[in-house]
Order: sequence, then C-alpha cells, then structure tokens
Amino acid sequence: MTVSTWTGLRGRMLRTRPGGPLLVAALCLVLAGIAAGVPAALAVLGDRTVRDAADSLSPGVRDLEATAAGFPISGSGNADLPDDVAAQWGQFDAALERIRDEIGAPLEPLLDRAQYVARTQNTFGIEGGDELNNLALAVDPRYDDRAVLVDGAWPTAPESLPGTQGLGITSIEVALSERTAEELEWGVGEVRGADGPAPMVLSGTFEAAPGSDDYWYHVPSVLTPRIWIDDAGRHVDATAFLNPVALGMLQGWQGTTNVWYPLSADEMAAADAPEVVRQLRTFTANAHPVASQSAGLGGVLTLNFRTTTTATIESALATTRAMAAVVAITASAPAGVAVAVLALACRIVARDRRSALALLAARGASGTEIRSTLALHGVVYGAAPALVGAAVVLGVGFAAGIPLTVVGIAGPLVVAALPVALLWFTPPPPAGLREEMNGDAASSPVQRRLRVALEAVIVVVTLLVTGALASSAIGGARVGSAGARAAGAGADLLVAAVPLLWALVGCIVALRLYPLPLRALFARLARGPSLVGFLGAARTLREPAAGVAPVLALVIGLSSAVTSGVLLGSIQHGIDATARAEVGADLQVARADLTPSILDEVRDIEGVEAVAGIASAPGGYVRAVRDLTVVTMLFADPAEVLSAQDPGYPLIPSGADLAAEGTTIPAVLSERAAESIDGATEVTIEGAPSTIEGVAAASAPQGIGPNWVLVDEAREDRLIPQRTPALTAAIVALAPGVDSSAVAAAVRGIVGDTADVTTPAQRAAELSSSTGVLAIRVALIASTVGVALLGALTVMLTLALGARGRDRLVALLRVLGAPPRAARGLVAWELWPGVVAAIVVGTGVGLALPALLLWAVDLSAFTGATSPGYHLDPLLLAGAILGFIAVTAGFTLIALALSRRVRAASLLRTSQEG
Repeated sequence: MTVSTWTGLRGRMLRTRPGGPLLVAALCLVLAGIAAGVPAALAVLGDRTVRDAADSLSPGVRDLEATAAGFPISGSGNADLPDDVAAQWGQFDAALERIRDEIGAPLEPLLDRAQYVARTQNTFGIEGGDELNNLALAVDPRYDDRAVLVDGAWPTAPESLPGTQGLGITSIEVALSERTAEELEWGVGEVRGADGPAPMVLSGTFEAAPGSDDYWYHVPSVLTPRIWIDDAGRHVDATAFLNPVALGMLQGWQGTTNVWYPLSADEMAAADAPEVVRQLRTFTANAHPVASQSAGLGGVLTLNFRTTTTATIESALATTRAMAAVVAITASAPAGVAVAVLALACRIVARDRRSALALLAARGASGTEIRSTLALHGVVYGAAPALVGAAVVLGVGFAAGIPLTVVGIAGPLVVAALPVALLWFTPPPPAGLREEMNGDAASSPVQRRLRVALEAVIVVVTLLVTGALASSAIGGARVGSAGARAAGAGADLLVAAVPLLWALVGCIVALRLYPLPLRALFARLARGPSLVGFLGAARTLREPAAGVAPVLALVIGLSSAVTSGVLLGSIQHGIDATARAEVGADLQVARADLTPSILDEVRDIEGVEAVAGIASAPGGYVRAVRDLTVVTMLFADPAEVLSAQDPGYPLIPSGADLAAEGTTIPAVLSERAAESIDGATEVTIEGAPSTIEGVAAASAPQGIGPNWVLVDEAREDRLIPQRTPALTAAIVALAPGVDSSAVAAAVRGIVGDTADVTTPAQRAAELSSSTGVLAIRVALIASTVGVALLGALTVMLTLALGARGRDRLVALLRVLGAPPRAARGLVAWELWPGVVAAIVVGTGVGLALPALLLWAVDLSAFTGATSPGYHLDPLLLAGAILGFIAVTAGFTLIALALSRRVRAASLLRTSQEG
C-alpha cells in the first residue's frame, strides 16, 4: 500500500461517521477549558479572600504604625515640600522614605508614603467655657493636603527662631476643625489667653478633605474634640494645628510622634501573601533608625512599628487553603467520571472504524499502523480541541491579569494527551471482516486474576491514603490549617484523592455484589412466564452492560452528590451555630453608649421580652495557682442575663449561680480565659477569692476581646472600687414570631446608628456571604450537577456501545411477535441491576465520606469559629440525591426513546451481513 493511498484512507476515516469524534472533541474542549479555568478561578478567589480580609480591618490595626516619644529632629533633606517646610522636615521625611524603600517586594509596593503627625504631650488651658478647655498643639508638614479650609487662613509660621522654645512669641496662630471651633465658641481672628508660651489666635477653620478618612482615624480629637462632664463642669479637650515650620520651635518639648505606612491590599496576591507575612514579621520585630544620636537630644531616633494585619493575612491564607482543599475534593469526582466518559467516547470512535481497520489489517497493515491511525483521531479530535479550549481560557485570564500557574497549564496537557493514549492502546481488530457477535466475551482466567489484583491494589492504596490523611489530622496538620502548610502539600493531595479512591472501592463492591441477588432472581424468572425478564437477566449476567464505566460514574456521582449535600449542610449548620454563639441572644447591642433609661426604652419596644445590660472594665486579671491572664471584666444582673440569653448558647451556663452568697465571688469565664488558666476553678479576680462556676458557650458582645470574666454587677464595688465600668452592650430576648429585623431597626433608632445592633440571622448572612463560603457552595453545587450530567452521558454511551447486540435480539423478538415494549424492557434490564447497586453503594460512600473529610479538613475559616461537625440536613440531602437521579433518569429515557426507532428488518439484515 502506497503512502498516498494510506494517507487518503486515513483522511477518509477522519471524515466519516463524525458522531463519535465530535463527541470526543466536545468533551476535550470543555474539559481542557475547565482544567485551565479552575486554577485561574482559585487564584482570583484566593487574591480576593486575602484582599477582603485586609480591607475589612480598620486603618488603626491594618496600617504599620509607630508611636515614639518626642518630636522629629528638624533638618533639611530631599522631600516634595515647600522650601521652608523641607528645611525642618526634610531629614525625617527622607528617612521614612528610605525605610520603605529598603523593605523590598512584595510588601513595599503595598505601602504608601509614610504619614505622620507630632503633637505636644501636655495640653494648654485656654480661656472660655467653664475655664476647663484644654488645647494640644500638632504639626504635620502635609496637613493642608488632609483638610479643606472653611474660613480664615492657614496659620503662619511662628515668629520665634528654632531652639528658643517659644520665648519671645507674642502670639501663636492655630487652625481648628469647624466642629472644634463651634464647641469652644471660638471665632476666626479671636485671641484667647492660654497657660502656654503665648496667647492663641484662631487663624482659620477646616474640615476633612475628601478621601482622607483613613488619615483622621490615626489623628483623634482633631476633627471632633473630646467632651466630658463631671462635677467640675464641661470639659473640652481639643487639638489644633500649627504651621509645620513650628517644628523647630518644638524641639525639646515633651511630645509624641505618630508615624504610619498606609497598607493597601488592592494589589496583594495570595501567592505573595506568605512572603508578605514574613516581611511584616521582620519589619515589626526590628527598630528602624530615623536620626543619629548626634543629630540632637530628646528627639525621635528610632521607630518600632506594629500591625495586626499579619494574623489577618494568615487567617485569610487558611481560608484559601481550605477553599482549595474543598475544590480539590469536589473536582476529583467529576475528573474520574470525565475520564470514564472520554474512554467510552473513544471506544465508540474505535468501534465505528472497526470494519475499516479490519480491512486494512487483512490487506497487510501492521498493528503500529492501525494504532497510529486511531491515535491520529485522538490528535485531531482530542488534543487539538483541548489545546484550543485551554488557549482561549488562559488567554482570557492572561488578558485579565491572572497569572499562569503550573496546574493551569499541566491540566489541559493531560486532557489533550488522554484521547491519544486511549485510542493508541485500543486493541486492533483481527484480520477479518466479520465482527464478533457476542459483544463482551467471557473473561479469561488471566483477566480474572488481573482484575482481582487490580481491585486489591485499589483497596490497599485507599486504606493507606486514608490512614496517612488520618495521621496528618491526628498530628495537627489538618488540611487547610497552618500545620498542614508547614507540613507541605502532601495532605492536600491526599484529601483530593480520597473521594475518588473510596468511590473506586464502592465501584468494586457494587460490581462484586450485584450479580449475587441477580442470579437468584434469574433462577426465579427461569420458572416464570416473563420472557423479557428472563432474557434480560440472562443477558445482564452474561454480557453486563453495567460494566466498570457506568457503575463507576454512578457511584462517584451519587457519592459526590451526597457528600456535597452533607458538607453544605454541615458548613451552614456551623455558620448558624457561630452566629448564635456570637450574638448570644435574639438580638445584641454593642459598642453603644447605654444608660439604664435607654435600656428601659428598649424594654418598651413591642415584641421585646427581656433586656440585660452588660457593663465592661478592661485590664482586670484572673490568677490561678500558676497561671495569670488579663481579662475584660463584665458586670450584669444574673437574673436579667438568664432571661435574655439564648438557652442553646448561654453566657451563664446551666447550674451557675452568680448571685450566690459567700466569701468567694462566683464567676463565669470565656473559653479562651479558661484555657489560659488550665481550667482552674479556684482563682482570684483582681485579688478577690473567686470560684469559676462554668465556661460560657456564647461570645462576649462585639468590641470585647476573647478573654473575659462575667460576675454579678452587685460585686462591682468589691472588684473595682475606684472605677466605673462602661455600659456599652446589652442582649435582648424577643417574643416568639416577632420580626427581629423590625425590632432591630427600632432598637437602632434608640441607641443610635453608631452602635452595632445584630441578630443571629444577620450575622449568619454576613458569614454566608464571604468569598470562601460562596466559592465552596458554588463548587459543591457545580460538582453535583456536572457529575450528574457526566453520569447520565456515561449511561447513554454504554447503551450505545451495547446497541448492536441488543438490537439484534430485539429484532429477532419482534419477528417472533414480541410487543414493542420488549425493547424497553431489555434496556431496563441492562441498566437497573448495576444502577440500583451503584445507588445503594454510592449513597453509603457519600454518607460516610464527609465524616472523614470534616475531621481531616479544617473548615473553621468558613464558619468563623471551630471547624463544623457532621450534620445531616434532610432537605439538602434529599435534593442532592433526587436531583442526581432525576438528571440521570432523564437522559436514560432519551436513550430509551431513541432505541424505539430501530426497525427489525434493517437490524436482521445487519446481523446477516456482519
């Protein structure tokens, strides 16, 4: 056979019977696109998770901030400031810019130019009001960029020379915020006496410039003065700005300098986050010099920065790792089914070309030539579409700024290689034209031994992988936790393999078990009148259409659907539990300025059954024999708390009596505080003997740290006789059936918009709307739908592969007078034994697998507290199972409808020609 003839035959085979090849092409196109898109989507979600976590922090805890005693040492330097200002601030400004430049990527690009303000430590009494007004002086070389002048003019430079410390000054011009000037009743141009170096002249008033909110967060009591009232009268503590050239005048004064680098996470990538954390730790652990000792005495020489962003980024990374683990779990099942579907589609391609290849073999074509012909179909209809699909997805991602990943490139290459390999290793047809009539011939002893060996390997590998995953969890390296990250990526690979491996074990069990009852049924049908049932059972036992592929697809699909339903229900139950524990009642008020009269107004709201106010005093301590922990002391009426708290998540646990009489003070500790004293019950609180009555199941109100102790408000004078705790929180019980959102709105109208008014439903909605929870919810649902579609497609392809033998039998039965429903009966008998076994085994695997996954994977990042426990939601579970069965059954009915269109005469003729 010449080369041109051989090439022409190959080209003709590529063009004929395109149904199977087009199915392979469509599968490879979609699968490669998914293989390229999922890693890119994970990268985007990881970036968003890290950025959202950092952006959720207030500037005071997000930015890198340092506070130092004294004023910056004046000196000139390169700075984008006016000449007279640069002569005073240039040295300090340049030093701060040098510190930022030395940090290096990836942290340095996330930090903006340093911002800073220096103010006098002492305040100066000024005239007016009840003669209780005090003014601090502040300087910032760029203060006029943070504020907008409302009236008057910015202060002019002081008259004294540097180093005179204000001696000889006739007056000092200052600028106040408009609100501060109103509170002080100070008009522009008015001179007021002060107990400082000179009288003060209000040169102008200002308000915050647009977009400067973060700056003013670091500079309190400037825009709004601190006002407080006591027996002496009304106090107003305010801060005024001087002209920044006044820095020279302030040298040697007592003051404080605040410096911060604003951190913007908008460009932070999850891949860079571990290095950012390392750089943050290094930066905050070291002192940074801004001037030499010889530059001057009493000024700022070094800065020590602090931030809590490090812990937040690490928590976000834990969320990202857990999210990746869940996606890996959900992707492994569809990946296994996808391989089975692709293998069946490749079998159809090979079957449709069996006659032509047999003819070539009869004319002398070698096995390599025949295999290469089939592999060419894999290249044209498999590899090429896969590469096109991957290129489109990766190109779109690259254009959107999503970096390429190794997994995102390797996945599509594996998809592209699969059809080529599957078709290359397809056994060539014998050198004859007659096709085998018996479909799947009985396996030989060697094949049976190989099957047993393969099944044993799968079971052993599954047990080993499960044991390794369990060992990691016992050792504290749960997937998604910091321990797993320190241990490497091995646990992530294990957890991804576990669902597929257990599904393979389930497939083995189903294939081994379902013939046992079927043989008993066959023996019974042999004695009965049903010809279709007898033939169907006999054919199913002799030529099982429900081979590895459809049973594997159905076991994986149903176990995936059940696992997804259990995981979704468990995570949502964990979120609901966290929300109830954080709120501690039907409604919580926190970060509010409350009074007994305000609480009485809340009690009068329709639908409110009970209200308990909670006062707090920070800085207390609880001492056990060997342990000491600093706590926030909470004071409340025990009876009110018991009537208002959530019984399922109580602040005061059952059996605790905080009002009990005795020499010791009964108290309830938070879980964190109890752990810090190793569960001791006999302690002292602020030196007073106390007994720990229990550990609270609820969290403290928002704004209070995790270390706290709750005691009866009647013991307040005994514990803190010199202090008055602040009444800033309350818990509220509502009547059954009351609209909690309406009551929350009414409460907010009483306590003010600045207070936090929260219900469990509102908190649960906040947790459920996080990026991580939304991502895994979409992933689990998409996995269930995808594996159901792939499972249905597997059933259809299996029916298509067994169509010839079935159709010959149906044609013969029709000639013998069998009714049309015989065809449907035979198709049903081909499927239902394996399908029923797959449903039973798949449901069992799906119910058992989440117990292992919830134990081995740390999902606490999604619930906001501890990792969720195993929870069955009947509605979610039923929806997952019924949805999967409905999709599979729908596609099977389509196949049955198509099978009715077969004509007996054509099939008999095909049989005679075969």
